[in-house]
Amino acid sequence: MRAAADARPDATALRSGEEAVTFGGLRERVQATARRLHHHAPPADGTAALLFENTPECAVAFLAAACTGMRLVPLEPDTGEARLRALRRELGPLTVIGHQAKLRALRLPGAASADGRQGDGLVPVEEPPGGTPARPDDAPLPAAGPDAPFLYQYTSGSTGEPKAAVHSQRDLVHGGEIYAHTYGITAADRILAAVPLLHSFGMVAGLVTALRTGAQLVLPGRFVPAKLLRTVREHACTVLVTTPLACDLLARSAAADRGQPPLPGSLRLCLSSGARAARPGGRPFQGTLRAGRPAGLRQHARPASSPRSAPEDEGVDRGVGRPVRGVRI
Repeated sequence: MRAAADARPDATALRSGEEAVTFGGLRERVQATARRLHHHAPPADGTAALLFENTPECAVAFLAAACTGMRLVPLEPDTGEARLRALRRELGPLTVIGHQAKLRALRLPGAASADGRQGDGLVPVEEPPGGTPARPDDAPLPAAGPDAPFLYQYTSGSTGEPKAAVHSQRDLVHGGEIYAHTYGITAADRILAAVPLLHSFGMVAGLVTALRTGAQLVLPGRFVPAKLLRTVREHACTVLVTTPLACDLLARSAAADRGQPPLPGSLRLCLSSGARAARPGGRPFQGTLRAGRPAGLRQHARPASSPRSAPEDEGVDRGVGRPVRGVRI
């Protein structure tokens, strides 16, 4: 983030609806939020949990947590008290970060607002009125070690108790470098993240890769196929980060919109995590843009291989493709 802000301070880093944040503005907001988080940081044996929505405020809070060096667990925005209590039993004291509307719905025993210090803390991602000014007693933020445990990425728990994959910041940056190298993503790209940033795919292929390359990250809000296509056209997005189901719905929506071309002409790359996109709905995509289906994701933060296939490969098992740079089989 700092490198991108130094190189292109006036370039747009994040866009959500009518809001646009430059790299320089992003750095300022992250530094201010990091100071606020540091004032209400969990104790040394504690962890912060981010109710991670696809909003600029939550992206800022994620980066601010990285700046403070605290341990962070990204969670679904509607995570309830039972899950938070389970995390507290496993990880110790928990500071919960999120939008005010989500925090107000929580009733955790011993929880306090950001103005209190008893028990666990609830820290809103929204800036307080007047911003977060530097205080005379502000100490320099602790240096965040690149190899220290940072992110606790939990499995869904569909096959048993959720388990955490623990990542350092270097892991995440390495993942962004792999995406940039494998798919030729540069500062000229505009990446539309049609997947949650709290999942490893959206977090690394979307947010981290955009920061690593200086590309613009577009956050479309609630998934509505026709609205998403309009966003791609309006902002001339070049890279789409999505899922097979969303890809199919987008293709069907594009085919049904007879007043528009099958796909926005700016779009050159579609990254889809998971199974191969269904062929019937995906036909409008064929021959018009490059499709990538990185493998080895889940909670691993970075892809291990990049399958290469063509339309004639339908029904043919081509394996998991070629290892990406830095992976050895």
